[in-house]
Amino acid sequence: MLKCSPIVIASHQTLPNATVQLPTLPRRQTYHNFQYYLDQWLAESVPHIAIEQGESSTSLTVFDPLPSVYAATITRVQGNVKGSWSSGTSFGIALSSAPGNGDTLVAVIGTDSNSGGVSTSVNSISETGATWTRAVSKFNGSYMTVEIWYALNVSSASQSITVNLSGSPGWAVADICEYSGILTSSALDVVASNSGSGYTTDTGSTITTSQGIELWVGGTDEYAVSQSNPTHGFVVLDGTLNRDSLAYLENIVTSTGTANSGTSTTLSGAWSGAIATFKGITGPPPGDFSISLSPTSQNVGAGGAASSTLTIAAGLGFSGTVGLSVTAGCPSGVTCSVSPNSINASGTATVTVPTLITSSGTFSVVVTATSGLLNHQTTFTVTVTPPASFSFNVQSTSVQVVVTVTWVGTGTASVTIVGPGGTPTMSESGGVVYNRISYVSGASSPTNIHRVTFTLSTPPAGVWTAYVSQSGATVTIEVN
Repeated sequence: MLKCSPIVIASHQTLPNATVQLPTLPRRQTYHNFQYYLDQWLAESVPHIAIEQGESSTSLTVFDPLPSVYAATITRVQGNVKGSWSSGTSFGIALSSAPGNGDTLVAVIGTDSNSGGVSTSVNSISETGATWTRAVSKFNGSYMTVEIWYALNVSSASQSITVNLSGSPGWAVADICEYSGILTSSALDVVASNSGSGYTTDTGSTITTSQGIELWVGGTDEYAVSQSNPTHGFVVLDGTLNRDSLAYLENIVTSTGTANSGTSTTLSGAWSGAIATFKGITGPPPGDFSISLSPTSQNVGAGGAASSTLTIAAGLGFSGTVGLSVTAGCPSGVTCSVSPNSINASGTATVTVPTLITSSGTFSVVVTATSGLLNHQTTFTVTVTPPASFSFNVQSTSVQVVVTVTWVGTGTASVTIVGPGGTPTMSESGGVVYNRISYVSGASSPTNIHRVTFTLSTPPAGVWTAYVSQSGATVTIEVN
């Protein structure tokens, strides 16, 4: 058991998978367990830890690697805060505290018109430091309308919010919540709405959402009854009777799906429902970066080269230089590359995987990105289609091999000849290459002719092999 003096830690930290050196701590008369203080540091159960005690330092390895892609937690910061209309064409809501910069405000608003068949709706929402936008609205055709509004990326926003109405209101209520972890732009994903009557309400069902980390907010408005028992994993933040009732329905999810909810009511009646989903923040964790490839896999003919675009995305506060390299999986006989081989904070590079004419199979090419102690990897899967092969006999007195490849259509061809047992191997760079396109009367496509002349010097007699990259071609081999 390692014993040392107390450690004072200023803040909670999550370490990458790396080894760090701790300085030797002064001795005390009373010793303490090292993990006790580490528990306080991490403020949770310590993951896998390896500790080695040296004469002048202690080596600590924490196997709790940061993910290469980070999902921020969507959190309700405050709310619901409720405001009700009493007269005129507007009413106010006072938040419990000023919204945090970058946060999102969501309002579910229910209105009831004084005139049947005529909608009373929200005309606008006014708030210093916030721009409000309607996500969805549903009028049930008689009196009731339910709407969902939102304000993204608020900045120095006021606690005071004013809801401005159009039409002739007879009743209106707004429930407002503040959330962190929502995208600061283009956050609205999908919406739906519904209306009906009975003992249950329904928001309508959206199409499948576009990402996993999302906030789903629904609203149902019903006349003269209270609402409870939200469906499909939602929580209800209101629903109390105040002439009419408005239910603010919330669900913070981590997987895609069709968003839908509803409530049970104390009496049968007409209702309106709506739902909207908002995308959460995903990306690299703060102080770190992420690495990704597009495409992640590719098929290529033998002798060709596969390529993919590598993207480095910087998390909040990361500004380091990221070194890039291929560290494993490159086909034998070639050199894989990443260009450029370093990126400052964020950017793109090209991963190139060349192949030989004799290459075949699937290669898992590992690309490593490193910045200081931060290290992330991604894999580019390259499947190489083997070339067509043709056998021919060579005498010890032979001086020349001519391989002619013809095919109709597009594409290119390459030829490599290999002696018995793989020696010698002769590529086109050591031969004379002749290319020609022949146009035949009445043919829809030209005929391509690719001829390579190899000069032999004291060749080993026996069966040789010609590898041709153009599949489906006609191949003629002359040995002189």
